[in-house]
Amino acid sequence: MSDNTFTTVGNLTADPEVRTTGSGGTVANFTVASSKRRYDRDKQQWVDGDTLFMHCSAWDGKNSKLASHIGSSLSKGMRVLVSGELSQRSYQSREGEQRTVIELKVQEIGTALSKTATTPAAQDSTATAPSDPFAGGDGYADEY
Repeated sequence: MSDNTFTTVGNLTADPEVRTTGSGGTVANFTVASSKRRYDRDKQQWVDGDTLFMHCSAWDGKNSKLASHIGSSLSKGMRVLVSGELSQRSYQSREGEQRTVIELKVQEIGTALSKTATTPAAQDSTATAPSDPFAGGDGYADEY
């Protein structure tokens, strides 16, 4: 894992969008909204601070179905804990403007259990595991 590891807890702003790229890779794109809350003693209530909207992308890899699992397991409004590498990229908008975005290349994600409970599904015990689940490096597909 690199030095720019980032972890946040927040809510999914929409259902994850899972698609297949032209080269055959599977990617899940989604946004997590995370707001810092503080207690306002004058108002005697909790108030939201600024909200961070973090765009995230996750890929299926040789030994991982992360994008597919996200698509089948998570939905709008769910509270998640997500961790990965921050990445910056530039692109040209349809209007011809140069833009830069920062996004999170997801390495791990799960439901946050501080506010709700979940029941994990049992894994298929008949599936064969790869001989070396860590072969192939960082778990990302080659097409970024």
